[in-house]
Amino acid sequence: MRIRFYALALPLALFATPALAMTWNVPGDFPTIQQAINASTSGDIVLVAPGTYTENLLIPAAQNGIKIHSSGGAGVTTIDGGAAGTTVEFDNVGITTEIIGFTITNGNSATGGGLALFNANPKVDSNIITGNVGQLGGGIFGDHTQSTISNNQITNNAASVAGGAGGGLYLDDASLAQVFNNTIDGNSTVGAGGGLLLRLNSNANVHDNTITNNSAGTNGGAFFITGATAPQIKNNVIRNNHADSGLGGGFDIASGAFPTITLNQIVSNTALNSAGIHVVSSSPGITQNNIQDNAAATGNAGGIGVTGVTANPTIQKNLIIRNFAGNNGGGLWVSGSTITATSNTIALNSGAVDGGGVFAIGNARVTLVRDIVSHSPVGNGVSQGDAGSVITVRCCDVWGNTVTNYNGMADPTGLANNFSADPFYCDIFSLDFHLFLSSPCTAANAPNCGLIGALDVGCMGPVRTQVKSWGSIKATYR
Repeated sequence: MRIRFYALALPLALFATPALAMTWNVPGDFPTIQQAINASTSGDIVLVAPGTYTENLLIPAAQNGIKIHSSGGAGVTTIDGGAAGTTVEFDNVGITTEIIGFTITNGNSATGGGLALFNANPKVDSNIITGNVGQLGGGIFGDHTQSTISNNQITNNAASVAGGAGGGLYLDDASLAQVFNNTIDGNSTVGAGGGLLLRLNSNANVHDNTITNNSAGTNGGAFFITGATAPQIKNNVIRNNHADSGLGGGFDIASGAFPTITLNQIVSNTALNSAGIHVVSSSPGITQNNIQDNAAATGNAGGIGVTGVTANPTIQKNLIIRNFAGNNGGGLWVSGSTITATSNTIALNSGAVDGGGVFAIGNARVTLVRDIVSHSPVGNGVSQGDAGSVITVRCCDVWGNTVTNYNGMADPTGLANNFSADPFYCDIFSLDFHLFLSSPCTAANAPNCGLIGALDVGCMGPVRTQVKSWGSIKATYR
């Protein structure tokens, strides 16, 4: 009996296995990081041992998907640019590319002293980006980037040459980066945007960062946002930033920008004018922020300043607390704009000349709806600064301001559901502006208006009393 054998022909591709990702050790396999990068392909890891590497790294499209990691972390692993260009540059790489765990320092370039991202979307995580200089973007420059920039310390970088801007981070040309959980501190620029500058449709998501002690030679100590740009700025601590000779210690929002600014702590920022937030010819949404202790020592607008006939911000449900203007408008200052401010608590603000709470000038049209304006130690409560401006007040409680609740305008108390009564905050001394149940500003006690002010009931029982004169209260917050 003949036994017949059949051969089964299978394509070789069926048995082919993908190339395994490699780990290249520096200095074990290559003496420099750049040599290891050049040898890598997508998925490979360049693992760098502790030490200082004086290099200017370039990661082009051919190395898309590589991961540059340190084995010991940023505290012991440094890439030093030697002041010879950008320290680390990414070109045309995607989201699977990474740089994690380095100190990136001593870069010097026109675009991005520490890190430059050109149409590149790498993950930039857990790095210390410090001591770099760039004309645009002392720390990081991003052009059309969708990078995730997270958990970094971006500190003491400078855009210090002529035309400089964006001391910490400069995002340009439709950059949609995710910027979160970073410390952005001590950065500076001779121009605008000490901490961050966003322009040209760079609708980034900037959240949960600590943005402190940054300075701008002109405008925007923490943020300068300009052009048709709509980033989401949420849940950040924005503190102790400074605009040396210009506007917006916390924010300068200009030229048709419309960011959403919500749930931020905007505290203790300073500027020549508009210490907390400056809005010019733009339409941001400013909601549910704590805007506190900002100071324009010799100018206008301690908390928020709005100017320009095309400015149309939404100002809603904010605490605008204990801000100071050396001239007019401790809490809110408006010049030449038409705005509506709704459901804000505006308290303990001072305008050394006028308008401790709210000030309008230059043919401004200001409508206050369901706002509390109270306890201004200096400069009156609501002030109309010229005959051409009009302040309309509806469902507001304006009470306890020095010297008077309304100045330069007819007192609307008793009209349009306005009243003047102690709002009964839970504890003004500890800056708790929730309301007692008995407050006239609760929805239950103001049924024709609903809740007045930014915060609802937060304390129960009878109103607490303390033996203090009004003079001593004023002195506490002056």
